[in-house]
Amino acid sequence: MKYNFSTNGKKYFLHPILGWIIFSLFPCLFISYGEIFKILKIVLVTFVIGGIFFGFSLLYLLINHYKQSRNLSIQIERLLHGDYKIIYSKNNILREIFRTDIEKCIVCKGQSIFVDKYQRFGYQFEIFFYKLILNDGTQINISSAVCDELEKYINSDKLIYKKRWLAFM
Repeated sequence: MKYNFSTNGKKYFLHPILGWIIFSLFPCLFISYGEIFKILKIVLVTFVIGGIFFGFSLLYLLINHYKQSRNLSIQIERLLHGDYKIIYSKNNILREIFRTDIEKCIVCKGQSIFVDKYQRFGYQFEIFFYKLILNDGTQINISSAVCDELEKYINSDKLIYKKRWLAFM
């Protein structure tokens, strides 16, 4: 059985940007219809305030993960004896990684991943990445925008979770 992963643009790139725009337009619901200049002023102010507290960190994080994930695809294949093989492809260079080749996998997640889903502040805390350290010392970074389920295919004794305020790669 094969599992293919490539950039998940809808979940990690489109939803946060739409959330920022909807957050900016939300005050328009509470203003009378005839005052168009007041509406535009309030939308602009909330867009800027949302950008300062929410959007700019998110935008920088998304650009960072997009640059690292460009031309990257992951294919996970289940072998006959129950083991998994990860086929890592970046810039048309293939590398096969077996679970036994992985020394440790560091999962760098934002702070709010570790709290209840109703207490999360924004999308920038839901983006994370995996840092695979292989037996030969090679380090491979895999963004959650490409594969956010890699933990299922790696031995749990090799997983290390690290909290970060924002998960820059």
